[in-house]
Amino acid sequence: MRKILLTAAALAFAAPLLWAAGVAALEARGREAAREFAADLDLSGAPERAAQALTARIFETYSAPSDGASQPLLLRLRPFLSNRLLPEPLRVAPGAIEAIHLTGHCDAAARSLAYVLRVNGVPAAQMNLIGAAGEAHTIVRADLPGRGPALLDPHTGLAPKRHGRLLGEAEAKRLQRAGVPAESVWRPLSERARFHSVFRRFPDLAVVEQGAPFEWRRPLSLDGRERLMLGALDGASDDVGDAAAAQGLGVYWTYLGHRYDRGWTRTLVAEEAMRITFHLLDDPRPGVVTSDRTPRIDGRRVVYELAVSETLSLHDGRATISLTRLNSFIGVDAIEVEARSEGRGG
Repeated sequence: MRKILLTAAALAFAAPLLWAAGVAALEARGREAAREFAADLDLSGAPERAAQALTARIFETYSAPSDGASQPLLLRLRPFLSNRLLPEPLRVAPGAIEAIHLTGHCDAAARSLAYVLRVNGVPAAQMNLIGAAGEAHTIVRADLPGRGPALLDPHTGLAPKRHGRLLGEAEAKRLQRAGVPAESVWRPLSERARFHSVFRRFPDLAVVEQGAPFEWRRPLSLDGRERLMLGALDGASDDVGDAAAAQGLGVYWTYLGHRYDRGWTRTLVAEEAMRITFHLLDDPRPGVVTSDRTPRIDGRRVVYELAVSETLSLHDGRATISLTRLNSFIGVDAIEVEARSEGRGG
């Protein structure tokens, strides 16, 4: 028995060290890949030209035809390996895995570009574009030496430019508000670049650094109806985002827990007394119900009772990861909003 206990204690002590060693090895691979990817670019001497070339290169890599192979294991494990709830020595830096594999969607491309820039000495961050009508996209802000902030989009191969010079958020918004068409502001960096309609609404979008505190606060009203369904009870969550966006709530109501950004707090403000029911795609677990209010849970239904002007806030940063699913969220099948007589919220 003593030998078993000593063995268990040794394993318990060694496991974090082995995990940390694995993380260090992964990050070393990521840094090496990032340096190799930009080895022929002069990010210190000609940062503006090099940043544009690097953005185009990552865009062309990500937009290359897929060979149909399944997603690499490391990318499937990334939500767990880079999870913010892990202690820093046990967490892989965001973008390191993407720099190794260079495949995925807009958020993966942005993580890749930001990581490659940082490894090569240019401060950079992933930036989320967020709009009330459902606009959602991810780009990169790079703080170029001697130049200042510049926006880059490795998913579309675009960047805001004026007279050949890269622009930051304030300059790009100022030009578009002055009537300059978005297509004339967001210019191609690659022959294969493709314009994204989200940039037509850029002046109205929030531009928020990944992980930074941000409250998405929207009023919710039944407008005289007794009942409002956001999405259908059809076993899928995509229609929930579309229906929520049509009500001016944005598309960010397709899940409970954390899915996109741990810095977010999603808040609904009841403009009348109402009952809000989240119909989930799976049984809820404590780690994904992150509201200040305690709901009533009935099977896969999570129910909140709100009086006039009361708020329902969902804190993405409080969600815990599921070790079996390797994610921090449960999808929402539909959101049901019902009128109720005035009274105390729950």
